[in-house]
Amino acid sequence: MNRCFFFLATSVVMCACVSSSTSQNDYLNGDTKQQCQLPLTNNSFLSSDYRLFDVRGKVSKVDVKTFKCDSSWNGQIEHEKWRDKVYTFDKNGDVCFNSDEKVKLTRNNKKQLVKMETYIEDFHIYIPSEFVYNDLGFLDTLKESGAESYGEKTFKYDNNSDLILSYKPSVGEGSYYDETCYYKIVERDSLGNWTKRHITSVLRNDCDKDRINCQNSETNYSIEMRVITYSDDKFGKSEN
Repeated sequence: MNRCFFFLATSVVMCACVSSSTSQNDYLNGDTKQQCQLPLTNNSFLSSDYRLFDVRGKVSKVDVKTFKCDSSWNGQIEHEKWRDKVYTFDKNGDVCFNSDEKVKLTRNNKKQLVKMETYIEDFHIYIPSEFVYNDLGFLDTLKESGAESYGEKTFKYDNNSDLILSYKPSVGEGSYYDETCYYKIVERDSLGNWTKRHITSVLRNDCDKDRINCQNSETNYSIEMRVITYSDDKFGKSEN
């Protein structure tokens, strides 16, 4: 079971961006691959939420889909529709939620999202998620508390600030388990935002309290796709 969830230049490059009309088959066949090699920079995020969701330029919507596959990344493709996510952003680059989602947001004095509380209908409670950032403003730790489990997911990045690893030890129903995810970007669009990446997740179950010894281990492979929709003024002005 894969539970994994989650940069570049402001210069204009003559490459076509991935559009919202791109088909699922185009994705899987690799037809959206961009040949742009862009310099990487930490200064092209237009808002703290754009940085949190790892999108550069002035983005209005991000559509995320996940496909389960084998270790060759091209066999036994299965669209896991229940993982589909759509994120929209207002003109200030703040993430938006539908009114019927019942979400409470808390921000710090840097306008960073530090707490999100989501209402769970089945339990009639709000479930909090807390965000802790590193010195560069990227997500360092995600603290999640659920109705039946809890844990803290930590994130690691390479020298280009691309996510390469996440680790989450969890406790649920008296059982200890953990999941390590490895991320590899394989396609980017003309602004350098990733549009396709491979995720290898290793889930260990039935562990001891310190998670040194675990009875079971399962490795899963998935492809994560993003269709990014930009506003007319997609380059905008970088945040300070």
